[in-house]
Amino acid sequence: MTALRSMTGFGRGTHTGAAYRVAVELRSVNHRYREIVVRVPRDMPGLEEPVRARIAQAVARGRVDALVAVEPLPGTRGLRVDVHLARAYRQALEDLRRELDLDDDVDLELLASLPGVIGLDESSADLEACWRDAAPALDQALAHLAAMRAAEGAALARDLAGALERLAGHVEAVAARAPQVVEAYKARLAQRVQALAGDVPVEPDRLAAEVAIFADRADISEEVVRLRSHMDQFRATLELDEPVGRRLDFLLQEMNREVNTIGSKAHDAGIAAAVVEMKVEIERMREQVQNVE
Repeated sequence: MTALRSMTGFGRGTHTGAAYRVAVELRSVNHRYREIVVRVPRDMPGLEEPVRARIAQAVARGRVDALVAVEPLPGTRGLRVDVHLARAYRQALEDLRRELDLDDDVDLELLASLPGVIGLDESSADLEACWRDAAPALDQALAHLAAMRAAEGAALARDLAGALERLAGHVEAVAARAPQVVEAYKARLAQRVQALAGDVPVEPDRLAAEVAIFADRADISEEVVRLRSHMDQFRATLELDEPVGRRLDFLLQEMNREVNTIGSKAHDAGIAAAVVEMKVEIERMREQVQNVE
């Protein structure tokens, strides 16, 4: 059973601990490398690094956006009042009132609503306690994320396996057609030479030499062998229980290289049509592989 994983997914986890209620949301999308962006409460910047490290253990490739919301439980955090800032605000407002010749008074409600006057006491934020309460929520979110990435990976694996089988069918058709191309060329060459020579006898050895030269130029047997080998490796890689997106992408590049060479060497309409179909399948697979971890 394939263990292919997509880079796209979503996970959410919540946990209420001894001091904090924590909610974690994770969103992941495809990315060439691994990029982890963590947003934590402004008064707990130290929470960012352990969250990033835990995500890095679970995700090998892709961009992950993590949003961590922390709510202190009642009785666990105090308030901070910046009296000096409030006095400065009041003085500035009084100066503005006099300058504009206004009658309004500066009241307590207005002062309390101004930025920085009243807030949570950052000194009472216990990072260790917060991480103890945040870790279970993060693990829950990571489990949900992994499940979604695995489900989408299974769908990707089915699509890739189907495309690979269609590609294999085109390859076998090309391999069967290749010997007929040489025979067809030999017959056409004999007809043209006979038409030009008229009653003059044609040397069989010279005709055979021309056919041999063409057969050597049009020989695609090595390309077909390498293409089959790359396809076998691709099929085996789909079954690996590890991040394989880059390896699959490399194999598709090699497969496309062999198909291009087949198209340039085989001077035959039937093979040319099969080459077009092979390139279409490889491009479809390449688009799918861009989302594989």
